[in-house]
Amino acid sequence: QQLKEDIIAANDLFKHTDFMLNEELSLVDCTLAPLFWRLPVYGINLGKPGASVQAYIQRLISRPSFKTSLTRAEREMVLNAT
Repeated sequence: QQLKEDIIAANDLFKHTDFMLNEELSLVDCTLAPLFWRLPVYGINLGKPGASVQAYIQRLISRPSFKTSLTRAEREMVLNAT
């Protein structure tokens, strides 16, 4: 619950740029992507209050490089959580 609240509290940070406080992908984004991608496994749904974060997550996980980095087990983990 605390993680969900903290992410939603940061929602405004994700409204202004495509990536974390930057127009280009950075190491910060690469660090956040695996955590945010696993939110469904943790039972965390950000809902409407986290809409900007959700859009950010989709930008990250839709990148071919992110998809390529996943193992079969990781892909199945999230598919089974949804």
